Amino acid sequence: MQLIKRILLGLSVLLALILTLAIILPVIYKDSIRKSIDDAIAQNVNADVVYKAENFEFSLLRHFPNFSASTGELGIFNRKPFEGKHLFVAEDLRIEINLWDLLVGKQITIKGITLISPDINVLVLKDGRANYDITYPGQQPAAEDSVSVFSFSIDSWKITRGKVKYQDDSFPFSFSIVNLEHSGSGNFNEKSFDLRTNSTADSLKVSYDGTNYISDKHIDAGAVIQISEDYSRFVFKNNAVKINDFEFGFNGWFKMNQENYDMDISWSTSENSFKNLLSLIPAELLKDQQLLDASGNVKFAGYVKGFYDDNNIPAFQLAVQVKDGSFKYPAVPESVSDVAFDLLVDHPVGAFNNTRIDLKKLHAKIGSNPVDARLLVENLINYPIDANISASIDLATLSNVLPVSGLSMKGKFIVNASAKGIYDSVRQLIPAVSAELKLSNGFIRKSDVPVAAEQIEAELLVNDQSGKMEDLKIELTKLKMKLGQDALQAKMLVRNMNDYAWNISVNGGVDLGTFTSIFPLAGMTLKGKLLMDLNSSGKYSDLNAGRYDRLPASGSVAISNLVYTSTDFVLPVGISSAELSIDPQMLNLKKFESTVGQSDFSGKGTVRNYIGFIFGKDDVLEGDLSLSSNLINLNEFMTQTETTETDTTALSAIPVPANVNLSMNLNAATVQFMDFKITNASGNVQLKDGLARLNACKFTLLDGGFEMSGIYDPRKLNQPLYDFDLGID
Repeated sequence: MQLIKRILLGLSVLLALILTLAIILPVIYKDSIRKSIDDAIAQNVNADVVYKAENFEFSLLRHFPNFSASTGELGIFNRKPFEGKHLFVAEDLRIEINLWDLLVGKQITIKGITLISPDINVLVLKDGRANYDITYPGQQPAAEDSVSVFSFSIDSWKITRGKVKYQDDSFPFSFSIVNLEHSGSGNFNEKSFDLRTNSTADSLKVSYDGTNYISDKHIDAGAVIQISEDYSRFVFKNNAVKINDFEFGFNGWFKMNQENYDMDISWSTSENSFKNLLSLIPAELLKDQQLLDASGNVKFAGYVKGFYDDNNIPAFQLAVQVKDGSFKYPAVPESVSDVAFDLLVDHPVGAFNNTRIDLKKLHAKIGSNPVDARLLVENLINYPIDANISASIDLATLSNVLPVSGLSMKGKFIVNASAKGIYDSVRQLIPAVSAELKLSNGFIRKSDVPVAAEQIEAELLVNDQSGKMEDLKIELTKLKMKLGQDALQAKMLVRNMNDYAWNISVNGGVDLGTFTSIFPLAGMTLKGKLLMDLNSSGKYSDLNAGRYDRLPASGSVAISNLVYTSTDFVLPVGISSAELSIDPQMLNLKKFESTVGQSDFSGKGTVRNYIGFIFGKDDVLEGDLSLSSNLINLNEFMTQTETTETDTTALSAIPVPANVNLSMNLNAATVQFMDFKITNASGNVQLKDGLARLNACKFTLLDGGFEMSGIYDPRKLNQPLYDFDLGID
């Protein structure tokens, strides 16, 4: 009994000692551990690693007998040219390590790593610089033959509420993942082990060159990957990926060699319905997909096999087939039926340009309107193409197939097009093409717009039977539209791709507010009335050589009550009245009444060499203008940027275009500049060579009379120069 009491007493003392050490040791060594981490970051990471020191925690109690560490809020920010944009931020990073291994072992076992609400933002510029490159230049990894005293394994890791964004402007390609939940496990200390992962995400978006190919799709993926041969060989086992309702599996292997990558991976779906495939279509194109009643069979298969290096890419193939497809919304009377689709993308071993694209069949009936297409591209070198498409669609049928709230359409749309041949820029060859697109008796109306676009007639013809660039002819034989009380019509003819020749005419009126309500313009809104009578013709060779006298342009433009707003220009622009006449030599501004923000302007004058200024490289825009104003608020025109530390704003210099030579006579009743109020301003300002020259400019300021002449030079915007002579009364 005495022995048992002593043992229990000893255990109690030992437990008390352990608990005491568990409380005291993290406190004693907290600062030194944090300093070691800061030193390691400073020596190895060329970026700003941000965390709050008071949130950095170590504990032996939270997961005893494991040692745990937590950073709290953590951020990594690269430096120029990525300053101000994060690479990685997280609400918390938690690590749990086996205490015994940490104290006496040669293998550190990381029991768990958890990332709470990480936001990963990867950016690649057009020149290839990436914000994930955060090592110092010239920094080399450890030598392969170096021996580490410790090895480690990871029992598990977890990401919760994650966000990932990748934007590569050199490609240009981007994707984003929202609300990522990910878990994984694997013993990295074994020579061969299985890596097990599960991932879900609420939203996946994939874009290329500004077009969304996958939008707001749910992801569910599970994978078992066998890793061996010093982490260089990966065997995929029991892998499944589900994007929305479309599910497929993949298997095979991937090997990283010293000189190349070797792989043999195949994917397929054993069973998928046409409705599952439709779930991949962006919601912008096919809304309320959960309501669809769909049928049909889908086959999806492919592979990638071979070596990848600087000179070779592996063979790959993608095959997609749809048979007996159809879908219908319950709220509309008609369906899309008889859908058949057969696509094969095939690339044998060799250069990527050997890829063959064969759309063997595309057929569908929209209501009772058939659509058929065929496309064969033999390679991506000179693009031997054999393609055709034909469709005849009653636009009213679309409303009976795809429910679009508040939109009604009528009219007959016909397209018949074919192309066959090669593209060879050296021999000036293009595929022989014949195409006709025609819309008759068109009608478009939105329920929230009081008038409709009606009596729409359009016909576009494209023809080149010889396959020679000089014989190509593109003709918009007619474009007519009535919008309320306004009518607009246009014609266009473009010939000869070797030396573009054009003839364009536009005349009529349009209410811009109504027009943009029916045909929205991204990032801007327009209101007001526009009247046009314009004609232009010419050849590209004359334009390129600067022979602008051979480019007849004539006509007139009248604007009334225009209001323009844009996401790119924060100040609202209004033109209450403007009249402009056009000829090849000049634009004659007969009348101009405008507001920009709080500022108002009225004026008239002429602008010369406008064609060269628009289309040439270094052509100078010349002109003489007279402007008057009741108020000019210069503060609104200055670029305002918020500083990162305070709520104040920084004002930058106003640039002057280098290829402008304008003489302007100005009269302004009031000019607001910073905190100064200038009145009765008049004088001449000449914009030339990137400079602004002020000649005999008079104004009243601080109850005094001023006269100023001189030069304002903002060619270096960060160091603008001034050279003024100033007379003060």
